[in-house]
Amino acid sequence: MKKCPNQSSLLKQLDSLPKGLYETYDQILVKIDKQTDCMDTKRFLQWLSFSTRPMTLEEIAEVVVVDFELVDEPQYTSEHRYWDNEEILEKCSGFITHSKGLIKCDTMAMYLLKFKTGMVKLAHFSVKEYLVSKYLCTGAASRFHLTEELSHSWIAQTCLVYLLQLDTVSSLNEDVLKSFPLMTYAAANWIFHAQSGGIDKSGHSSMLSLTCKLLMSGSASFANWVRIWDVDEDYMHRDLARRCTDIPAPLYYTSLTGLQQVSQHLLEMKADVNAQGGKYHNPLQAASFGGYEVIVKLLLEKGADVNRV
Repeated sequence: MKKCPNQSSLLKQLDSLPKGLYETYDQILVKIDKQTDCMDTKRFLQWLSFSTRPMTLEEIAEVVVVDFELVDEPQYTSEHRYWDNEEILEKCSGFITHSKGLIKCDTMAMYLLKFKTGMVKLAHFSVKEYLVSKYLCTGAASRFHLTEELSHSWIAQTCLVYLLQLDTVSSLNEDVLKSFPLMTYAAANWIFHAQSGGIDKSGHSSMLSLTCKLLMSGSASFANWVRIWDVDEDYMHRDLARRCTDIPAPLYYTSLTGLQQVSQHLLEMKADVNAQGGKYHNPLQAASFGGYEVIVKLLLEKGADVNRV
């Protein structure tokens, strides 16, 4: 405004200022013109809006390595990884905050992040409200609009593709995990995002396909997922060297967590309905414990033994 030469130009400048918070956000987003920048910025904001916890800069930077532009299903593409993670802060300037320093482990879920520093989160609750608002649907920055179910679906698929990279890892250790910054988050949260993303509804073939790939019996990615984050055990005591023979079958985990469509797929692939293993001993007991009546019925129809414990 200091550059305004007279009252008339000053009034015009004042009139052009955003009239509210949403218009301020509009002005920031419409200035992003490159398609790749738009896509990346939307992915970052999507994750920070719907992640289960605050994320480190290292973690949020990794979400773009999964490419959704391919025809069939998303793929891991390391070439998309940023050389400098600080660029994310520039792309999302005005929408996020980055607090440097050691993460406070206030919850058990943050325990495994104790060695990392700093975290990224939305700058204000109004950012998420704006991104999911009806206002944005028809606004100048409508391409950045988010919906909850679709966002969870994209996050789940990113987690699944990321976990599938462990299919070629024969010896899992902390150094391997450090080379995949998003791996702990993906292992811990993919089921929540898949369920929130509607995996048991029709029309989510890509997410279902990726889940079935991960839960393929005998696959290294399945065993490594359980080693990193076993939903059947206390994750504070993860065992990266756990033997495959000590890991329950995939059907046990889908029954335990209520993944109906995946359980049905595994049963159609002749999974052993009475396979023993896990805290609750078998899939039927696990599904019963979780109260998943549809899965219990599926297991009984396939010959689950109610007397087997």
